[in-house]
Amino acid sequence: MSIDYAARSKPERSLLLVDDEPGILEEMAAFFRKRGFVVYTENNASSAFETLKEHRPLVAVVDVNMPGFTGIDLATFARELEFRPHIILMSGNPDWVAEANQSDLGDIVFAVVDKPMPLVALQQFVQRAMVRNWLK
Repeated sequence: MSIDYAARSKPERSLLLVDDEPGILEEMAAFFRKRGFVVYTENNASSAFETLKEHRPLVAVVDVNMPGFTGIDLATFARELEFRPHIILMSGNPDWVAEANQSDLGDIVFAVVDKPMPLVALQQFVQRAMVRNWLK
């Protein structure tokens, strides 16, 4: 078997950001785009699920507490997809963080982080999740 290494492309660093707070969403999107990520944004879990199905990003960073479906709901729905992204859940509410940590979603949730988080630290979580996704 021969591999044409010149024809192989670098894996796309695709990322879905989901938050119902426009200012936070815009700030995160600008940060990751500036660093070369392909970024999709949504402000609710229902739209985010459609974006997951259509664009198949490697990682999704999702606010837990949103109107309608929560980030935990989105992770549950994403389990049913053929291509499963790694999901990083974030919340500024300790109760939501505790609920997310107690959920039975360890196969799809890569991490649960406090919000706000310095974007440089969030980038480290995203990059680790992408590497894990590339290796599976």
